[in-house]
Amino acid sequence: MKPRVAAVLQTATSTLLVAALLIASDASSAAEKTTDAHRGNSLRVVTLAPSLAELMFAAQAGDQLVAVSAFTDYPQAAAKLPVISDAFVVDEERLAMLKPDLLLAW
Repeated sequence: MKPRVAAVLQTATSTLLVAALLIASDASSAAEKTTDAHRGNSLRVVTLAPSLAELMFAAQAGDQLVAVSAFTDYPQAAAKLPVISDAFVVDEERLAMLKPDLLLAW
């Protein structure tokens, strides 16, 4: 395997592992947070693909987004949010600082 391809696969694998660990570590309180969201307390959501940010706004949940991925440009409100990832790398420190309740990845 070429070194560049191996590096990209390693980065993608570690990114997915971090995302899985983040979701698993918060799974115990996910039901409580979902219940809080229905009571009016908003969930904090991060999307790791531009299409997911668009879907959040289409579902009238754009106000819950706290960060998006690179190239998120629609709608304009999504383009103004902090960018914490691109197609290859997630800034894990910024992700942890945002303390999202939900991480949407494709």
